[in-house]
Amino acid sequence: MKKVIPFMLLILLLLPIQASAAPSNATIPSSVILDVEEDDTVTIKVYNFPADDTLKVRMGNFGTRGVGGTVVDTQNSGSGTFTGTYTIPNALKDNDLIAIRLESPTTGYYAYDWFWNNDNNEPIKGSSTTSPLPAGKIPTFSISNVNEDKNITINPKNFPANDTFKVRMGDYGTRGVGGTVVETVTTDGDGDLSDVKFKIPSSLYGLARIAIRLESPTSGYYSYNWFYNSTGSSSSGSSGSTGTGGLPAGSYPTFYITAVDEDDTVTIKPYNFTANDEYTVRMGVMGSRGVGGTVVDTVTTNANGKLDTTTFNIPAGLVGDYQIAIRLESKNTAYYAFNWFYNNDHP
Repeated sequence: MKKVIPFMLLILLLLPIQASAAPSNATIPSSVILDVEEDDTVTIKVYNFPADDTLKVRMGNFGTRGVGGTVVDTQNSGSGTFTGTYTIPNALKDNDLIAIRLESPTTGYYAYDWFWNNDNNEPIKGSSTTSPLPAGKIPTFSISNVNEDKNITINPKNFPANDTFKVRMGDYGTRGVGGTVVETVTTDGDGDLSDVKFKIPSSLYGLARIAIRLESPTSGYYSYNWFYNSTGSSSSGSSGSTGTGGLPAGSYPTFYITAVDEDDTVTIKPYNFTANDEYTVRMGVMGSRGVGGTVVDTVTTNANGKLDTTTFNIPAGLVGDYQIAIRLESKNTAYYAFNWFYNNDHP
């Protein structure tokens, strides 16, 4: 299975490349899985990277495309086409499906794929009993009840029959990707879940909003939502926004990068932010849009929507990266904005 980056993004990335030879316009990086040793290693063949580039090899949960995953190795691209064998990290050894990603902090090129974590790289035994969904049907669920910092109850629809789902919870804005596994549930022959009430993990106590995700490691089906962490609320979001100024129809928060101190700070210029609101500032790897990135600051807006701080420290985990994603997401509303910058001195 070959996965590629969008052509328009490739055009943008070609401009700053200096250290290594870029692929021609007709080629883009891609990969194919050659072999898997269950809970041990995966061997892949990679094509069309720039020559003599240095790549980070990441593995993560299925569905993440490897974004923000565990770095398992650093690989030189050689001529641009190569074969590599990489160790599966301990945190993923019980997963049936695993994402793998190779990305260059220097040129911005990347490729990703996924594999079955067994010796034959095949769907696990018993997965054929999972009933596929009719065309146009996808699993969904709403939040029917919340007990603050304790548990939530969901109302699921259109789940596949005889399937197993991991229930994850994480920070708002992550869609639950890579979140804490709070339970594993199964569906019966009618697609009904064995449990619909789940505990909120202690690591998320006190958060205003929480993301929840149900994902199947066997069939690949998933569904996600979010809820206000207050007793009696639901996914309608009717509570929690008191005192925050909404935006006019058609308006949304945006920001531009105005200055960068390499490996130190980035300064932004914001527009159209909600009034009297609080925003979490995250930074992450290029291509992630900052989702699930490192929290570097929390900022507030005044009655006019102006931020109290616009310069933020680059976290140690991203020092040396050529490009960095930055994201501001509201703790009280559904508003957010993201951008990215080259990690070198500007202006």
